[in-house]
Amino acid sequence: MGPFNIKLPFTVNDLLNYFDFLSTEELNRISEKITQLLSKRKNESPKDRESFLLNIINQKLPKAFLARYEELKSKMELETLSKSEISEMEAYAEKIEEFDTEKIKALNELSLLRKISFQQLAHDLKAFSRPNE
Repeated sequence: MGPFNIKLPFTVNDLLNYFDFLSTEELNRISEKITQLLSKRKNESPKDRESFLLNIINQKLPKAFLARYEELKSKMELETLSKSEISEMEAYAEKIEEFDTEKIKALNELSLLRKISFQQLAHDLKAFSRPNE
């Protein structure tokens, strides 16, 4: 579909400012619609997009990474971390947060594509199961 012009009685900036007056439910509906539109407009087919998103969702942190994280976590619980290990632990926690954030974004988009709840999809795919947890 090519671009076309619509004469609106307000600017895009006006529209964005109106969002401040909407309820959370209305904003969520708008967000879902925008996500669906963006997804449809991408050049890849829905199946290709699903495969791409599933690859992100199914990624696992390396075993060595998790082993070191668990070691640091145990030392933290025993309050025996050195200063350098505290910095290392912070870096590991940040990496896990980034990893989970990407997974959440992929799960959200896939749940919208499949028209099921985020929670159900995360549960079905066991998206956040990690060893030792």
